[in-house]
Amino acid sequence: MHASLAIAALVLFVAAAVQTLTGAGFGLTAAPPLLLAAPALVPDTLLWLTVVVTGCSVWADRSALDWGFARRCALAAVPGTAAGYAATAVLPNSALAVGIAVTVVAAGCAGLAGLRVPVTATSTGVAGFTAGALNWVAAMPGPPVTLIYRARDAATVRGTLSLIFLAVSAVTLAVRYGSGQADAFAALRSAGLAGAVVLGAIAARPLCARMSSAVVSRAALALSTAAGLALLVRTLV
Repeated sequence: MHASLAIAALVLFVAAAVQTLTGAGFGLTAAPPLLLAAPALVPDTLLWLTVVVTGCSVWADRSALDWGFARRCALAAVPGTAAGYAATAVLPNSALAVGIAVTVVAAGCAGLAGLRVPVTATSTGVAGFTAGALNWVAAMPGPPVTLIYRARDAATVRGTLSLIFLAVSAVTLAVRYGSGQADAFAALRSAGLAGAVVLGAIAARPLCARMSSAVVSRAALALSTAAGLALLVRTLV
C-alpha cells in the first residue's frame, strides 16, 4: 500500500510539472501509470487533483488569462458533459472509445501539420461542448480546445487552457457526484496527494519563462494527440 502511494505521488509530481509547462497533459501523464499502481485513484481522485494543478496554473498566470475565451468554453462544456453522460448510457463503451480516439488523433495530426481553425463564437462553443463530452467519456478535454486556441503569450496559453480544464473538471465532478457515480472517498484521497501535485507545479514553474507560446501550443496539441493514441491502443489491445 505504501509503495503504491509513493509511486502515485511520483507520477503526480511529474504530471503536474508537465501540466504547468504546457497547460495540458496532466491526465494523460498520470492516468496510465495510476491505473496500474493505484487504480482506485482514477477517475475521481485524479479529477480532484486536476482541479488542484490547474488552479495553481490559473493563479500563477492570472494576469494573462483570456477570460472571454475560457468563459465561452466553460459554458459550452456544461451541456457537453450532459451529452457525454447520455452517450455512455446508450452506446457501447468500446465503439465510443474507438470513435473518440480516431477523431482526436486525426484532429491532433491536422493541427500539428498546420491546420488552424478560426476562433469564432461557433468554433469556441463547439470546442467547449466537445471538451465537456470528451472529459466525461474519456477524461481528455484537451484536443478540441488545443486545436483552436492560439495566443501570442505563452502564459496566456498555459493559464487559459488550465482555466478551461479546471472548469470542465469541476463540471464533471459535479455530474458524477450528482448522479451517484463518484467515489465517496476521492476528495479525502486527493487531499493526501495534493502536496505532490503542488510540488510538481512549483518545480516546473522556473522553466516556464523559457517556453514560447508556439512551443507551448504545439506541446499541448502533441499531448492531446498522444492521449488519443493511448485511448485507441487501450481499447483495441
